[in-house]
Amino acid sequence: METVGYENFGGRRNRYTWGLEVDFRRPVEEVGGSVGGAPMNCLFLKDLETGAEHRWWVGPTSTLREPCFIPRGRDAPEGDGWIVQVCNRLAEHRSDLLLFDALEIEKGPIATVQVPIRLRFGGAWRRDR
Repeated sequence: METVGYENFGGRRNRYTWGLEVDFRRPVEEVGGSVGGAPMNCLFLKDLETGAEHRWWVGPTSTLREPCFIPRGRDAPEGDGWIVQVCNRLAEHRSDLLLFDALEIEKGPIATVQVPIRLRFGGAWRRDR
């Protein structure tokens, strides 16, 4: 599993962590070409304070890319914001940009932007300073 945090809390004890996970209990159908590595099919949130875990499954013919946390504001408390990530829709040969409420990922995306092509695999999101 890959994990991401966010810069306001970098180097400090944190409560929340988001990442990607391969859940082999769920169906994976490799259609439309390579998945570019392991079929990351779940967005994962773990509350390190309570131990609670939350997941959102992308479906059998899609894979997820590295999530990035966007705080609601400069002084937002930890976890208050959004997760943005690219989803590869393998069967359709395109990608979606997904936006989640960071602490309610199991509800699914609150917004989806359809990209008419499939973006290439690799690379993480980075905020310029």
